[in-house]
Amino acid sequence: MPRTIQPEEEIMLNINIAIADDQNVVREGLEKMMSTIEGINVMYVAKNGKELIEHLDGNNRPDVIIMDIDMPEMNGFEATQKISKNNPNVRILFLTGHVEPSFIQTAIESGGHGYISKYENIDAVVNAIHEVMDNGFYFNDIVSFNMIRQHFNKVALGFNFKTFEKLTSKEIHLTRLVADDASDEEIAAQMGLSNADFDSMKQEVMKKIGVKSRMGLAIYAIKNGIYIP
Repeated sequence: MPRTIQPEEEIMLNINIAIADDQNVVREGLEKMMSTIEGINVMYVAKNGKELIEHLDGNNRPDVIIMDIDMPEMNGFEATQKISKNNPNVRILFLTGHVEPSFIQTAIESGGHGYISKYENIDAVVNAIHEVMDNGFYFNDIVSFNMIRQHFNKVALGFNFKTFEKLTSKEIHLTRLVADDASDEEIAAQMGLSNADFDSMKQEVMKKIGVKSRMGLAIYAIKNGIYIP
């Protein structure tokens, strides 16, 4: 569920978004729904990547772009490559009906910060928007651990020493095992924990670092040098 925005946080947490989708029903429906969400402001919508970039060239830079893949004139992958190059602070969340690994891999490689299926509900989309803003990424269970490891193996990573101040050595060990794609049962056994104790510790770690899924925990571990692909 999306987090509740407190009145004193409203200005600070307001997220400006843009939507790019060639289907009128999807584009207009998403705009209408997002316009009702507290803390989210829809700046503009576009029917393809070319129109989207024309908006960006006018200095109308949103925080997050909700990006479709299949669009005429310029598809989502092409648009993302151009946007990532010229507007690195704009985060791009793919919202698409494609869940095939090849599409997901291309989305990541083109510079996307997140990937979510159009079959998810609106709460999941809102949560994904907050995740890419708060953590710089959002990938759920349709993205494999192997894809993420391959991606981050190609980029320069370094140790974040603040991480080691935030987490205990046992929590770091748990995080490293999650990033290695061990199952919850395997990690619990290896750490000498009951399944319930393991789950409690995992939830505490996720709360500390501000992620909401196993995938988020794994990406955090890789990006902060806890786990080296």
